[in-house]
Parts: sequence; structure tokens; C-alpha cells
Amino acid sequence: MKIGKYEILQPVGRGGMAVVHKALDPDLDRFVAIKELAAHLRSDEQAMAAFRQEAKLLAQLANPNVVSIHNILEQDGHCYLVMEFVEGQTLTDLIKQGPIPPERVVRILQDILAGLDAIHKAGILHRDLKPGNILLDRDGKAKISDFGIAERAEDQGRPMDFLSVKYMAPELYKPSEARQSTSIDPRADIYALGIITYEMLLGDKGFRSEFQNIYPAESEIKKSEVPKKWINWQLDMQQRFRPLIEVNEKVPTTLSGIVDRMTAKDPSLRYPDVGAILTDLKSWRSMEHLEKEEDSDPDRTMPAATLKPGAKSPPPKGPVKPKETAKTKSRVWLYVGGGVSVLIFLAFLLIPSSPRSVDFKFMSLPGTEAKVDDYRPFKIRDDGTFTGRVPPGKHHVIFSHEKYEPLEVTVDVPPKRRWELTAELRELAPPEPPRPPAVIKTPTGNMVLVPEGEFIYGNQGRKTTLPAFYIDETEVTNGAYRKFCDQTGHPYPEKPPWDAQYFDKAQYPVVNVSWNDAVAFANWAGKRLPTELEWEKAARGTDGRLWPWGNSFDPGRANLGGEQDGYLYTAPVGSFSSGKSPYGALDMAGNVWEWVSDGYDPATGQPANLGKNKIMKGGAFLPGISADLARTFVKGKRSQTERPSGVGFRCAKDFATAIAEQKGPMTVK
Repeated sequence: MKIGKYEILQPVGRGGMAVVHKALDPDLDRFVAIKELAAHLRSDEQAMAAFRQEAKLLAQLANPNVVSIHNILEQDGHCYLVMEFVEGQTLTDLIKQGPIPPERVVRILQDILAGLDAIHKAGILHRDLKPGNILLDRDGKAKISDFGIAERAEDQGRPMDFLSVKYMAPELYKPSEARQSTSIDPRADIYALGIITYEMLLGDKGFRSEFQNIYPAESEIKKSEVPKKWINWQLDMQQRFRPLIEVNEKVPTTLSGIVDRMTAKDPSLRYPDVGAILTDLKSWRSMEHLEKEEDSDPDRTMPAATLKPGAKSPPPKGPVKPKETAKTKSRVWLYVGGGVSVLIFLAFLLIPSSPRSVDFKFMSLPGTEAKVDDYRPFKIRDDGTFTGRVPPGKHHVIFSHEKYEPLEVTVDVPPKRRWELTAELRELAPPEPPRPPAVIKTPTGNMVLVPEGEFIYGNQGRKTTLPAFYIDETEVTNGAYRKFCDQTGHPYPEKPPWDAQYFDKAQYPVVNVSWNDAVAFANWAGKRLPTELEWEKAARGTDGRLWPWGNSFDPGRANLGGEQDGYLYTAPVGSFSSGKSPYGALDMAGNVWEWVSDGYDPATGQPANLGKNKIMKGGAFLPGISADLARTFVKGKRSQTERPSGVGFRCAKDFATAIAEQKGPMTVK
């Protein structure tokens, strides 16, 4: 089923006025919520007006604690609101699970207050705050929804037949008629939020027990009497909410007082605005050292402080703060992934006691050494405990054990509380086996590693496997070849026709060398010529690419025929770093053709070890050498005794030989 462009997936909510569906927005590939009026209200002009009013009001708000609206549309005579989809649950669902811990209630309350503050500052009254209209996302953040009967302050007076009387402030009624008044202000929303907070701290069952004179027994079916009983209770100014500290001993006194003021039946005794409540909450949490507390809340992403073993500075989120419990103890759980879990109750026996000192108890792996600030270290006893006292304030502690990674933490110890700390030490990982260097240095230049494994070769996409080997990072240079000639008496190559001083340019690739010359150099250098398959894998990697950098030719990545690449003749080796192969080999396309060890059988066009023709790879700067001739699988051939001016070479070395020859620490580029 579709509504406009939206694909309806499933219903996710149903109330007296409307049905809400989960839907998919195909354009933005996201879930949305689509709200439509209940069938029996579609011809009700008042209901339709309220529905459109909700869209107008939501469109004016942009707050993370208020559900946002994306669109309003009509189809087949029906009106739909397209809104933000909140993945999670309603506050009603959470309340049904039982009393909510005060710490979490305060966070939810602050979220709702932040949203309500934005609503009121926009000149809007919600008028139907209730747990079913508060959505909690996956992180536990509260969002206000359902503005079906909200209105601007200056537009008061519209009937409120759909208002939930349980959360309805007394001033919304005329005492004589039990009907709503036309003189209301934001304090009515504060009253409703006070009842919601009261309900959160008691849970559904506890709240019903507190108001058992209103709710029918399980065996009774007179649920229709509940709204009337609530109206009578709201209008009776002698009836009041019992202070929470009398109902739930876990509720802090200050929080109980804040809720008591929010639920005052006389509007003049209530908070004048949302900002005043937020100020009182902040002041209370600050005085009680709760402003940075964290607890283990499975429905809200509140990451605990992570102590990283081996770190040399405090955790990035600041010092770990304790959290208050019913017994006025503070406990912080510090998690580090992996290793052996260690429960630590921090105690500093070595620090002199004072009237302000705080009791501590350490429990840890026997033998764990703890160093506190600048005091000498001590060890956890064989029974895994250590007790003592510490003055309040910040302390830097380092935990160490020979079999575990060091752990550093800065703790902020509050006054007059027993303080506990839980941590994990991460077991030292076994040393990794040494990895072969990706680059090694040799007297004739760097070589790069081509790992063992399968790769695609040729133009037919065939596959084969080669053992690991090293290959020269660049073509052999004039400088390296001159050393070979000087030490062995091998003749210098002839000068190329375009440059009489060419052989004096040390960083240019050597040319005018035969295949036999290349083999002689390789033997002198303790290397060899690569096979055609080795050369091809070093150039193209494992994925069968056409050029070392990929499957699209780029003239700026190789020195081929013509001046488009910036060079009419050869270029210094490594000039085209953007054209390197997957393993880091340079100039494997262009610059000079390169001899490989394989011979060439003219009858089959395949490599052969017989005959004088040898294979060349990679293309060259020469005129007429196009991009196609520089493809990784293309080969050329020349006699092994010829010394062409456009041909050079690079060398290879067996992996085992290269590793064995590395003395001391291997040098990796």
C-alpha cells in the first residue's frame, strides 16, 4: 500500500484520534511515520481542523526533543501527516515496566523540558502532554509528539474533547461545569509534566496503587468511570499529590520537592515557566555532584569512561565521576575491551588520614601494583584486597602487572562518600610474528615486495599462483649500471642518439643494453631478471587491471610516445609516482621497455627458453608506442644480443634470498 510516494510498512500506534504507520520514503531511503485520522473522525470538521493545526505547529518547531514534520498530504479524501520516525518506545511502555530510577527520570525530564521550552517560546501550548505522547529513541532521548490539540496562546478557547483528563490541570475546567476554562498558560503543561514525572518514579503499578480510589479493581469493568473520577479529583482543591519521598524512599528529597511544586493545583504556586525548573534541576545536580554522572542504562547510549591500557594521559572524556546509590555509595565501572576482568575498589593506605579522608577498598588481581600520584607503589595482597583512606579530590593512579598492559586513570574522589572503582586490565597480546618488509634497500636501489598468491594474467583473464618475490622499485639507473661497469670492466653502453651526455645522468634509466648485459648486471648485483609472469603481477596486482594504476588510461601517469606527458625522451626514474603499481613499483608503463628472463617462441608467440628472441614488457617513450602497447599483458621481442636505445630493465630477487640477506633491523622505506 502506498500513500503518495511513501510505502506503508506496518501500523505502529493507534489512539482515539489517529493511527500511525511506519513507512519508507524511497527518495531519501529513510523511515517516516505517517499519521492519519481514525476512520470515525474523517468527516468530523473539528477533528480535521485539529489535525491540520498539528501540522502547522510542528512545522514551526526545530528542536531535537520535538518530533519534526516532513510533509502533509491528502489522498482519496484523507489527510496524512508525514513525520520523523522515532525508533524506540513510548514513555508509557517504559512506565509499565516499573519504577524508573531517579537518575534516568531526571534525564528524561530534562529532555522533555528542553522540548517544552522550545514549544512555549514559540507561543504554543501543548495541552495534551502524557506518557503516550513522549517517544524515547534508541539512545533513550525523549521527544515530544502529538500536537493534535495544541494551540497558540492567543488562540485559546477551542474545545478540548480529546484531552486526557488524568493529566489535565484544574484551571482547564470551570468548577461549576467541569469544563475547560479559556484562560490558560504554559503552567498547565508544567502540571501535566509533573504528573508524568510522578508516574515515572512510581511505575504504572505503583501509581495505580497510590490512586486506587480512582482505578477500578481488576475484576471490575467500570473503566468508563475513571475519567470522571479524575475530573472530580482534579477539581477538588483539597486533594493533592502525596510527596514522593513518602511514597518512594529512593527519590531524592530535592527531586521530590521539584515535582511537588510542578503538581501544585493552584497555578500561582507552580513554577512560572519551564526555565525555572531547568535552573532548579541544574543547581541541585551541581550541588550533589551529579552533573557529570553516568550509569549503566541499557536503553540509553551513555558510554562509560574507557581507560586505555598503556595510555600516558587521562581518559579523553575527563575524570571518572562516581554515581550516587540508595546507600550513598559511589561506583564507577571502567571498561577496557578484552583481557581479564578486574574489580577494583580504590584505597590509598599510604596517604595520611585526615578528618576529610574517604574510605576505600581495593579488590584486584593479586600482585597488581598500584601507584597513586607521587607516593610509592603498593601491591594487592594474595587475597585480592587492599583497604585504606584517601583525601577527596583528583588523584592519578597507574595499575601495572607483568602479564597485563599498564592502565592509567585520573579519579575525582567526592567528599564524605565511600568510593568504589571497577576496571579491567587487558592481557598482553602475544608478539606478532615479524612481517616481511614491503620495501628493502639494496646497493643498486630499493626493491618492493610482491606477496605470494593468485593473480590474473594475460588478456584472457587466466589465473595462476606465484611465490613471493621482490622486484626493483624502478628501472636500473645509469648510476647503478656505471658502478657495475667500473667494478667488472664491463663496457659502458653507447650514448643514445638524442643525448651525448646521457650516461652521465645518474637518475635516468640505462638504455642501449642487451638482454645479455642485463643478465650480467643482475648476477653482479646478486639478483636476477624477473620472469614474464612475475613482471606482469608486479605491474598489475591481482585484479587483472590493464595499466598499473587501473583500467582507464591517463597520459599523466606514464612516459609514452610524444610530449603530452612532459618528456620527449626518457624521464628520470620515478617521475610518474601517480602511475605506481599496487605494490609500489614505478614506471612499469612507459619510459623504457624492460627485458624479462623468458625467451620468445615466434611459432607460438609464447615464452620459451630456446632461441635468441627475448621478451620485453611495459612500452616506452619511443614514437608510435601508444597506451595499448603499454598494457600490462602486452609483450614485445628483440634478439638477446641487440642493444636498442629504448630498452632497459629491472631486477628481481627470490623472497627467501632477500630476507636472508637482510642484516640487523630491516630498513623499510
